[in-house]
Amino acid sequence: MSKRASVEEIRQQAIKDGMRTVHQDGIAKVFKGLTSYKQVRSVSVQ
Repeated sequence: MSKRASVEEIRQQAIKDGMRTVHQDGIAKVFKGLTSYKQVRSVSVQ
């Protein structure tokens, strides 16, 4: 019998595998001068 992974388990594994969250990607773009932190916060969930 196989176990179904929860959304949080899938998210954690994806991050371990190198996925960046929308928030993390947005922060990188703030440092590159492509957007503001205010814009990142308006579209990402922490």
